[in-house]
Amino acid sequence: MVDLRGIELKNLNLTDFDLSYCCFDFALLNNVVFDKTGLQYSSFNNAQFQKCSLLNVQASPISAFNSSLNAYSITDK
Repeated sequence: MVDLRGIELKNLNLTDFDLSYCCFDFALLNNVVFDKTGLQYSSFNNAQFQKCSLLNVQASPISAFNSSLNAYSITDK
């Protein structure tokens, strides 16, 4: 598992990127678009999502205990 705990990602468009098996615990994700991004088996415990979007993302299963989802959208189109 790649350790990205506490990382701050802002104003990014991540397209066709594989972030599976990553640890995003305590991360701050602000205005990030995940488009066709692999997130399966990743951990987002205590992470904060602000104005983020998941588009056509493979994200099952993930862990997100105590995470904050603010202005968050998920779509497959």
